[in-house]
Amino acid sequence: MTWIGYCWGVILGVVSGFALVFFFTLALVGVLYFWALPVGSILALAIWAVTAIASTVRMHFRGWNSATMRFLAGFGIIPCSIGASMIIAAFGDGWGNPFIG
Repeated sequence: MTWIGYCWGVILGVVSGFALVFFFTLALVGVLYFWALPVGSILALAIWAVTAIASTVRMHFRGWNSATMRFLAGFGIIPCSIGASMIIAAFGDGWGNPFIG
């Protein structure tokens, strides 16, 4: 497999991770208003963690698949970075309005 194929798996994962965060944030805007960004990001992080754990356990018993590992690595970039920053902001500054402060 070429480097373009390897990068394609990671890029596809990154796009999927961004779509997950975007979907959960938009889904919660009507209910939580300004809280949709932190809650949607943390929810996407939790979904990614469950997906990664389930895939890892499955690969442990069925054999390691490098394409799945590249996808999961790319899939976790956006939810992990945004979700972790929202968790740090919540503990550092409290749960104020994320846009106003």
